[in-house]
Amino acid sequence: MNFKLFKNRNFTLFLLGQSTSSLGTNVLHFATALYIFQITGSAGKFASIIALGMIPNLILGPIAGTITDRVNRKNLIIFGDLIRGIFEILLFIFSLSVNLNIEIMYVMVIFLSACEVFFEPAFTTILPSIVTKTELPDAIAVKRTIGRITSILAPLLGAFLLKLVGFQVMLLLDGLTFLISSFSEIFMVIPLNKTFNKSSSFLKDTFEGFKVLFVNKKIISLVSNNIITNVFLLPFIIIGFPYIIIEILGGTQLIYGTVQSSAAFGSILSIFAVFKAKKDTILTTVLKLVLQFYFHRAFF
Repeated sequence: MNFKLFKNRNFTLFLLGQSTSSLGTNVLHFATALYIFQITGSAGKFASIIALGMIPNLILGPIAGTITDRVNRKNLIIFGDLIRGIFEILLFIFSLSVNLNIEIMYVMVIFLSACEVFFEPAFTTILPSIVTKTELPDAIAVKRTIGRITSILAPLLGAFLLKLVGFQVMLLLDGLTFLISSFSEIFMVIPLNKTFNKSSSFLKDTFEGFKVLFVNKKIISLVSNNIITNVFLLPFIIIGFPYIIIEILGGTQLIYGTVQSSAAFGSILSIFAVFKAKKDTILTTVLKLVLQFYFHRAFF
């Protein structure tokens, strides 16, 4: 790891913002799933929450990147964290006198998902503008490492905090992480987009973004594979796993959190397995054949 990166004030503030908001968000997402089971006991209603969370991505996702290119990214990420933090803190205050029913959870999920649609592309594109080209690979590695660590800690921490303090207090805690993140982002120096205040047509830029998906067969195959995975595999993982572990097998929330954390840890080990395969000619050949079979031989 290149520790000289941490001498870069912008990069350090970037990591502080990412780590606090990412951990808080992942913990709350996991706790939300368990809370839905607590108040409804229904896998179907939990599935409806997941579906609602995808709606903002389907509606706003195609234009989010174009909008991000046309605004001040620093202001966008500060506002994105600030508004989510204020929303969750106000929701916590509201929950002190009113129970958070399924309808309120619908509103919360849609609002937070809509904010994330615009925040994520703005935040992701900041990194290349605050480090040098030679530092960028190390910076990306550090960012991904922190992301993986939060994905491991979030399920276990989410189940533990839900049992210890309850969902309402977790709203307050997540709201505070957003405020901390937005405060750290205020002090970042981020260059304006090259396309900032661009005069070209908004519809034209959006259409150009769609065209990228169809210029290469490999890209088409990856997009198709992603769609198939989300339709057939993720529903079982996201909805089926918690229902089976908690409702059918009678496992505790903490056990479910442990299972999810173990799965996240396994995804990290898979990265090292692929890295090892790249250094071994035989394993590389096997890996390539598997990928060819999985996607389609014609695309490779």
